[in-house]
Amino acid sequence: MVYADGNDRDPARQGIPFTDLPLDAITLYACWDTEHWVIMLLSEY
Repeated sequence: MVYADGNDRDPARQGIPFTDLPLDAITLYACWDTEHWVIMLLSEY
């Protein structure tokens, strides 16, 4: 898993040895709503 800040920097990375997600990769967006982080798919952003 790579957390990227959108400015070509990766502040955090974590290896995940196993998942049952049927995709090789997926892009998610995290947006702050002034109270919580909201994780969204590309189609929801």
